[in-house]
Amino acid sequence: MSKCDISIKLDRNKWTDRVRPGKNDPKNQTYVITPGESFGVGIEFTPATDVHVNAITFEIHGEEECTSGSGSNATTHRHELFKEKVYLAEDTPYSAGQLNQFVAQIPVPDLPAYAFAASDNEVNWKLKAQVDIPKWPDWVEEYELRMVPAQVTE
Repeated sequence: MSKCDISIKLDRNKWTDRVRPGKNDPKNQTYVITPGESFGVGIEFTPATDVHVNAITFEIHGEEECTSGSGSNATTHRHELFKEKVYLAEDTPYSAGQLNQFVAQIPVPDLPAYAFAASDNEVNWKLKAQVDIPKWPDWVEEYELRMVPAQVTE
């Protein structure tokens, strides 16, 4: 598991990403978060042509999922624990060849809803990064977060 500071670099020829500490694929990492704290995110890109972006956002989402019954009588129930979207940019034009960098702190709710998984019940946390470009498919990536108790120091 990695400390939860995520940095994404979008390549002008294709959408790619990487994490600042040198990990090769941030989507395969699990990032640790703790209740009541925040973590840093960043995104950078240099467009090949002039482009207008509707929004650049990061959304943190916590959800409990449980299954009752079995076989064809199984029913899955979902309960949203928390959902918040942070806007890094909105309705903005960007010039070709110019580097654009954004950073933000994502607040973690002060909920003792720690990540866990059992056979029929789990609590999951995710971070969704999204770049919304008009008349183009949105660039969207999801990152797994693991909510754990804060370390007690005396």
